[in-house]
Amino acid sequence: MLIEVGSLTKTYGIGAGTVQALRGVSLNIAKGEFVAIMGSSGSGKSTLMHLLGCLDHPTSGLYKLDEINLEELDDDELAEIRNEKIGFVFQQFNLLSRTSALENVILPLTYGKGRTQNIYELAAKALNAVGLQDRMNHRPNELSGGEQQRVAIARALINDPAIIMADEPTGALDTKSGDEIMGIFQQLNSQGKTIILITHERYIAEHAKRIIFLQDGKIIGDEIVSNRKTTNANSHQGSESS
Repeated sequence: MLIEVGSLTKTYGIGAGTVQALRGVSLNIAKGEFVAIMGSSGSGKSTLMHLLGCLDHPTSGLYKLDEINLEELDDDELAEIRNEKIGFVFQQFNLLSRTSALENVILPLTYGKGRTQNIYELAAKALNAVGLQDRMNHRPNELSGGEQQRVAIARALINDPAIIMADEPTGALDTKSGDEIMGIFQQLNSQGKTIILITHERYIAEHAKRIIFLQDGKIIGDEIVSNRKTTNANSHQGSESS
């Protein structure tokens, strides 16, 4: 198993203001899976992604990533694990507005160690993988919303992580662009990447191979997607409109 979670809890606040965001979550995710974690606002899905992504510490419970017990690691060690093993994609792209697509993709490499290959070659390869080989020198305001999210995915790929974690990656896009982004995730999954997708939309979740349902901080369902939606990621390259 790539990810092993047992009785994970997360509590915010103290006393009367305490909020239990996660209430004893247990799950396993194997290498190469494409899993959607689905729930409404307040279900705990983003909190779970933050814990799985080593962005926060659980209040209690077990979390092993690639057989490493993360409970035993300090913040610096967690940051190293995060940088080496996990790539993140968020709803709002989080691109630097005054820099090109290529320079945005390079950014995570400034935190890496021992890079010998030309970082521009790595960034160009990542942009090519998401169909933006002709848009490398464009700034975010010169790109559509779908293209900006492609840049964000390329940035997540730059360190060749084992896992891509995507938090509502289609939330700021129109339906067509959203479908194309999901097609990219499916393509990456077919190449061996483990994908963990956070969404509140059933339609988006059905692009994954497995859906885990969260409600009030607990898992209430875990199912294999029998009638999976598929999208050609390259069918509308360069034509996104949002």
